[in-house]
Amino acid sequence: MKTHTIQTIFAALLLTIPATTSLANLSGSDDFNDNSKDLTKWGADSGGAGHSLNEINQRLEYTADGSDSFKERPWILSTGSYVENWEARMDVHLSTAALPVDGDDRRFTLGLSAGGFSAGVQLELKNYSGTTLRSFKVGDDGPGGTDSLVSTLSTDGAVRVTFDASTKILGFYYDENGSIGGYTWTQFDTIDTDAVGTDWGLNAASTFAIAPFGESEGVGVSSGEAYGDNFNVVPEPPDPILPTVVIRPAAQIAWSSVVGQTYIVQASASMAAGSWQTVHGPVAGTGVEMTYCERTDTSTRFFYRVTTQ
Repeated sequence: MKTHTIQTIFAALLLTIPATTSLANLSGSDDFNDNSKDLTKWGADSGGAGHSLNEINQRLEYTADGSDSFKERPWILSTGSYVENWEARMDVHLSTAALPVDGDDRRFTLGLSAGGFSAGVQLELKNYSGTTLRSFKVGDDGPGGTDSLVSTLSTDGAVRVTFDASTKILGFYYDENGSIGGYTWTQFDTIDTDAVGTDWGLNAASTFAIAPFGESEGVGVSSGEAYGDNFNVVPEPPDPILPTVVIRPAAQIAWSSVVGQTYIVQASASMAAGSWQTVHGPVAGTGVEMTYCERTDTSTRFFYRVTTQ
């Protein structure tokens, strides 16, 4: 049985991302459609000699020779601020593959690091004690960190990480069909980088480095079997749960909650900036679906959204 863990891989590879003196917040994107690495956006690849990341077929493809290693590509155009909100997201693909030995795996990950610690969200295919499981997974190398995963049947999806500068919480999300029909994000883990027991020791000068990477153990990976696409980083993330349009006379808003997150429900008649008013909460996440019944007045049509504090 192999002993590599996602935490040790993150610790080894993400700390190789070049330091930057700029505190400019994350911004930029790459859809890889030109099949050419943009050296103003991406740093030198690092990882095993038999592993590669290549911008071909209008995407970022990961290939491997069957040895246990990885290949990562650091984003160098900008970094994530510790004092401003930001998000990073990417489409991911993993083809079905035979994984005959316990511990055999392949994955494509959107990783981040800061202050000597690291974490990431990925689509993974792995043999766990003879059973092959496909899942979206979060790996946390920080203090008190643990892995979390959600089983899926998806070969194509999307992953996303956000940072809330007011709470210092990293949020991790997946979308089971990626960009098809627009993104609908499900949050399945958080890291409080400023809490007792999980404190990353960051300060106002700290920045987060971002890097997509492929990894595999025990099996080779051919062109087209593992790749990322539509990489995007922005300084101000959208609300964790998109606004829900409610048509009167009666409706109930429901959302998947995460333990450790605090939620508020807001309403607006126009969705214009500054028009949102809190109508419910704050309420603590319970790890199960939470609901809110809309306001009882019927004179106006309202839009609703659920967001975190």
